Amino acid sequence: MTNERPIVATSPDDSLTYKAIGAVGKAVAGTLAFSIGGLPAAAIASDLVELLIKVPLESRKDEWLNRLAHRVQETEVRLDKLAEDPAFVSAFVQISQAAIKTHRSKKLDALQNVVVNLALGKKVDDIALQMLLDTIDHLNELQLAMLAVAAAPGERINNERVVSIQELFRARIPSLQGNAYGVDPRLLVQRCFTDLGTAGLVFSDATQFETDGEYGLAYRPLVTDFGKLLLDLVSAPDA
Repeated sequence: MTNERPIVATSPDDSLTYKAIGAVGKAVAGTLAFSIGGLPAAAIASDLVELLIKVPLESRKDEWLNRLAHRVQETEVRLDKLAEDPAFVSAFVQISQAAIKTHRSKKLDALQNVVVNLALGKKVDDIALQMLLDTIDHLNELQLAMLAVAAAPGERINNERVVSIQELFRARIPSLQGNAYGVDPRLLVQRCFTDLGTAGLVFSDATQFETDGEYGLAYRPLVTDFGKLLLDLVSAPDA
């Protein structure tokens, strides 16, 4: 970025960090004259906005566009053709907004895959795509992992024909086998699966995975057609 104000303290007058810390200190102390070095509150507020919002968001935007540029370039898709496609442009804007709102690498990977899949010509109805992008925006990494498991539950656990949703997700997703999230993983599974059901991605009334003749030793998937379409969008095109 150009004309970027220094973040590392060089002097109390031009350091955004110094002003931010000073502003917080003044507020905590209950000082009515909210100023640093004689600057009015409006100026300090402007610096806080720049430090805490503008600079990080600009950095995220640049990182997102750079990673996309490299990935799309690998597909050898003509960018001028993509720019002429209004549906792609609309989707790209919406996906980019979602990307800037997160720092989670797996979520960013999923969003990147959506852009690449659309750039490669994956066709999705405009209304369905809008709904899918809205849904993806609100999903977290654990929900995406659970959705993938619901679509491909795998073979029987301990040769049991029927297992509970809790048992299967905790067996298939390593992060649910301990206390990585700081709360009881059973609560997370229940909440995430309920949210997936509300979004129409899995069969919300399901309580267990079962095997049957069609799937042999594997458990029957619990993902809906809408869920399959979403997984198809967020998966790497060469997966």
